[in-house]
Amino acid sequence: MLYKIEIGEMKMMLSDKIKKMADDLKDLKHEYFNMDSFEQYKALKNEITNPDEMLAAIKDYDNATYKGHEFFNKVYMDKIIPFAKKKLEVGTSWQDEMGNTRNISGQESYLGYFPRDDVFVSGWDLAKDSQGDSPTNVVFIKVDDSLNLTMAPWNPYGSSTIDFSGRMDPKTLKALHSKFPDLVDIRLD
Repeated sequence: MLYKIEIGEMKMMLSDKIKKMADDLKDLKHEYFNMDSFEQYKALKNEITNPDEMLAAIKDYDNATYKGHEFFNKVYMDKIIPFAKKKLEVGTSWQDEMGNTRNISGQESYLGYFPRDDVFVSGWDLAKDSQGDSPTNVVFIKVDDSLNLTMAPWNPYGSSTIDFSGRMDPKTLKALHSKFPDLVDIRLD
């Protein structure tokens, strides 16, 4: 009889320890990945900053993470697009040589990534008025672990933005890749 009591007590103690370890692990995963729940993270398969997972993450960027954060909505839509839009002054006005007020409009048309430098490239088709040409401007953006964004003025031209003539089309994309051969395309509209 004594033998059965000891085994029962050991099972209870072991069961309590396993439950505690599982709770601790769940809390640790929740904090590390900065997700609402670990279940959400399990659905997100690939980390962009992990060289072994980067290409799969880029192919399925809707379900990817970036430094533990959900990529598409939290990083790209909520951070990168508004940041680039502000830096390129999309939505602002200017005066032409005739004194007419013109608006700068733009459409985000490209997202690329430099894995070695951990820098994103946001490309925009811009127009200063409805009749003008639409140059493509690209912005180089650095994102830290807390999702704070800064301009990344590290490119060979010494600027954190570069202008290309024409819209973001195959010709412009080719010109961008000729200047930056290690650039990885994430999306192109």
